[in-house]
Amino acid sequence: MEEEKRRTERAYLPPRFWKAVLAMRNHTVLNCKSDYWDELMTGRSVQGSLWEAINIVGDYLDGVIEDGWMDDKD
Repeated sequence: MEEEKRRTERAYLPPRFWKAVLAMRNHTVLNCKSDYWDELMTGRSVQGSLWEAINIVGDYLDGVIEDGWMDDKD
């Protein structure tokens, strides 16, 4: 039920939104490695951490990519 709700909510966001989220996530992972990995290695993967945020965004992006929401329809 929750997964279906997430998929429906994603449907209302255009591909350019998801492409922008992907670009920001990739930029953060590449350019903030020390912040991301430091939190992971020290076990600070707590609510509100960069590590947690990157993983939440990644989970949504996996579904978006799988469902084809980033594909341009034009």
